[in-house]
Amino acid sequence: MPPISCVRHSDDTRLVSARRVPAEPDLSIIIPAYNEGERLPSTLREVADYFHDPIEIVVVDDGSRDDTAALASRILLMTRHAYAVVRHPQNHGKGCAVRLGVLWARGGRLLCVDADGAAPIAEWEKLRARLDAGADLVIGSRAMPESRIPITQPWYRRPLGRAYNLLVRALLFGGIHDTQCGFKALRSEVARDLFSRQRIDGFSFDPEVIFLALRVGMRVEEVGIVWNDRPHSKVSVLNDSLEMLRDLLRIRRYARRGVYGCDIPRFSAAAG
Repeated sequence: MPPISCVRHSDDTRLVSARRVPAEPDLSIIIPAYNEGERLPSTLREVADYFHDPIEIVVVDDGSRDDTAALASRILLMTRHAYAVVRHPQNHGKGCAVRLGVLWARGGRLLCVDADGAAPIAEWEKLRARLDAGADLVIGSRAMPESRIPITQPWYRRPLGRAYNLLVRALLFGGIHDTQCGFKALRSEVARDLFSRQRIDGFSFDPEVIFLALRVGMRVEEVGIVWNDRPHSKVSVLNDSLEMLRDLLRIRRYARRGVYGCDIPRFSAAAG
């Protein structure tokens, strides 16, 4: 069992099902899921069919009220890949779910993927190339010149996304065009270091992890990917937007107070 004691809320985590293999897989794919009984199955099948060599798939059911965990278990049982389905009885937030998945995963490289499959799994090859070239954290982006978005977000979400990115630049760091795309790859040792420090349980965990990586001098790269908007987003335009702003301020406050650790340089002003 992996070291999950440093994960807040881990006391109520339950392993639903798993297939473990003796050898460490080259890649672990982490999929946080909350009430994803309709969208998750097709994503799992796409992932399982794409990889010919065995990988590990870790699904974290973050307190779903539907049959997300049971569906994931049934589908993964029929694949050749190692897997784990873990569950929180209560919803804690996407940041908490990804943190648990990262610390549970055993692969040498980790890929975080959204349950809705908005980014085709084949886009992993672009991120893998950057990891192989020496990057520590690679961010799939919807905002680079080479990005392609055949199915765009609703018009009212696009300005909110741009406004959030401006706030990230003003409060934390610049130079990253899209912090929120749920398609990111890390080397395992980097992921375990960052997520053992990470504190935000909600949607703003993405800029928090990027902020930590930049502050300790890790090599962070952004690459444009193909991405298609999926309906029924779990992000509430009003409630979650306000909470994400509060979380950005929390990250800034945590950095000033040294919450992230003594080797995080003292925070003075937003970079970039």
